[in-house]
Amino acid sequence: MKKPVWILLLILIVLGGVAMLGMMGTGPKYRVDYGGRKEFFAGAKDAYRAGARVSLVYGPLGTDTDYAFYLDGERLDPDYSAGKGGYIVRFTMPAHDAELRCEAHGSMTALPEPEPIPEPEPIPEPESAPGPGSAPAPEPAFEPLDVSAVTEIHFTYDMYAGNQYKLEAWAKDFTPAGASVTIEKRVGPMNYTGFKKRGDLKVDKAQAAALLDVLSRYDIKGWSELPAGSSGSAPSRSLYVFCGEEMYGVAWNARFPKTLPPQEDVFYCELFNFFNGLIHDEPGWEEVRTDDLDDPRDNPAYGARKVTHFGNEVRLVPGTGVYYADGRGAEIDYGGRDWWREEGFFGVWELDPEKPQDDPFCLNVKEAALRVGADGGVTLELDDERWTGTLPSGRAYLSDIGVRLESGTARRSFTIHPTDQNSYAHLRVSAYPLPHPEEQFIPIDTALVKTD
Repeated sequence: MKKPVWILLLILIVLGGVAMLGMMGTGPKYRVDYGGRKEFFAGAKDAYRAGARVSLVYGPLGTDTDYAFYLDGERLDPDYSAGKGGYIVRFTMPAHDAELRCEAHGSMTALPEPEPIPEPEPIPEPESAPGPGSAPAPEPAFEPLDVSAVTEIHFTYDMYAGNQYKLEAWAKDFTPAGASVTIEKRVGPMNYTGFKKRGDLKVDKAQAAALLDVLSRYDIKGWSELPAGSSGSAPSRSLYVFCGEEMYGVAWNARFPKTLPPQEDVFYCELFNFFNGLIHDEPGWEEVRTDDLDDPRDNPAYGARKVTHFGNEVRLVPGTGVYYADGRGAEIDYGGRDWWREEGFFGVWELDPEKPQDDPFCLNVKEAALRVGADGGVTLELDDERWTGTLPSGRAYLSDIGVRLESGTARRSFTIHPTDQNSYAHLRVSAYPLPHPEEQFIPIDTALVKTD
């Protein structure tokens, strides 16, 4: 007896579904190296199958801190979620072991070990012609940009933090008399619902020469051919230069030579200020007016700095703490010595008797004691709980101290806040949970005074 057509179709659908289920979950898994920060990625697993869509929440976050995330050196574009209390990091697992990295800059509670920044190499002098029997000089891997042949420039600078704005500029029609420039600038929220202005301008011979002079000082073609790399927490920036049919480009994530200050910051500062200067005082551009960028070469954070910190004159590592004039968040260089010994941050702290139990800074704690040893070991007793761990190896200037402690199988991040940046006599110790589905616990905030 023949079966109805709909039954045959149903059987085919079921068999197809079984086949699909059979294919799912097969194949090898590849490991993810979190750079020792796996516990900060909620839901992180040691390995995933190739093609798996991975979504992780990174937290808790430090105050006044910028974060950047990289998968095998490629910068990711995370979304911040106030509800989840962190950044949502998404990526597709490649068919090989992968490296997921987080870089944090600014006023951090715990600094990652910095990668040493080499001194910039001097520009070599041109070599003389090879003598008899000498090997010929190798051919360059690319032709450098010839600024005299430039026919068009397309530049974008998108500042998506703080006072958000975007400047996009096109320069073309280069002649001995000058060039034509089109500028579009927007100022307002991230979706640019604020003000927008677009206009055409003419630049004279001297202005066109100044623009080309900026390009002549940088290895435009070389950067475009290097692998994608870190540009820190910089805004989105790009440059494309045309010489007839030949295109040269600097992508937003191109790896620049490591210098102090960062060469890309100087380069893009010069370009932005050139185009911004053309419209800054022009009538009709008032609604989108913003100041020029500060020249990174004038930022003292890239030079030698000494400050007084807990009674010691200390050196701040050049290139850190660049976002604040007072150096907040900069790494302190103790020359390999333990910072807690240098600052005298060891001893015993107990509940401050001057803080009554109903004080808003004494939250959900009846008994508390903090012990920090000369070896950096930390013991925190909160009522009937005992948490242990070690201090972070790095110390940031004018910043709280973040420490990861354990109690049995539980792990929790605590913040130690000196109430006086020149003394550890009085501290606040706190811990607050991230939103569900992270571990939920009663918030802790307590005032302590040093007793030993």
